[in-house]
Amino acid sequence: MKLLLIGSTGQIGHETLQAAKQKGFEVLALDRQHYDLTTANGLSLALQQINSTIDAIVDAQAYTAVDDAEKNRDLCFQLNSHAPKELSLAAHRLGVPYFWISTDYIFNGTAGPYSEKDSPHPLNTYGESKARGEAHVLSNHGRVIRTAWVYSERRKNFLLSILKAALERPELRVVHDQIGNPTSATDFASDLIQLIQASLGGDGLKAKEILNLVGRDAVSRHQWAEQIILSAKALGFPIKCETIKAISSQEMPLPATRPLDSRLPREKALELLGHKMATESSLKESTDHVLRRVQQLHSDQG
Repeated sequence: MKLLLIGSTGQIGHETLQAAKQKGFEVLALDRQHYDLTTANGLSLALQQINSTIDAIVDAQAYTAVDDAEKNRDLCFQLNSHAPKELSLAAHRLGVPYFWISTDYIFNGTAGPYSEKDSPHPLNTYGESKARGEAHVLSNHGRVIRTAWVYSERRKNFLLSILKAALERPELRVVHDQIGNPTSATDFASDLIQLIQASLGGDGLKAKEILNLVGRDAVSRHQWAEQIILSAKALGFPIKCETIKAISSQEMPLPATRPLDSRLPREKALELLGHKMATESSLKESTDHVLRRVQQLHSDQG
């Protein structure tokens, strides 16, 4: 089977590339270096890769700088709304299944947890752009995979930010009133490839359907920070942090407002994939795994 992977160098894209290869997929991987979807020419080049030899498409590219999106609205909407609209339309015309990655930030966080049937009510530009992208993808018979709080040993994410701060400072201030599902990019990618295989076989996600695919445990940012530091200490990281002060979101104002409770239920994913899916791992297990990969990465570099 041949998979077209768009956005192959991001957290999810990188892990999806590895998981797909392990499952025997032939992968055509596109990244921003060669296909800049912010330009008409780059989008045109990407569209040319959608042809009858492709069995499925995973679109993992996105503008994910939540705060920067408030001042880069046009760029954010180009990547998160216009590009998936055109790509999903091209896929639909050829009858190729199109899987698009969305986010918990399409919700305002006042009525969580949110099922696949709940309507989006975003609080910020990033969430608004992804909600618009969802609507385009679904209208073009695509499949939407919502995830949340993605982390890995690569790129910028909450785990790496907390680890870096804990290595440098004796006290951290972390919000306690934002609740969600931390999701390992590795676990997500493993389940995504299983889902694609099932869908191609007729037993997975259908066209115009939505699926929540997130980590098993829902916690606050503060609780997760505690787990990260506890695991890092146990693995031998030279942690300086001794205190993690719990603060409210109002005490840490940011350009983009975050949803307070953006938990995503997992019943539909469990029904489709079963309890053996990788995202069934506990938060501690997945956090430990990523931290070990951080150690290995630093060891390889130094």
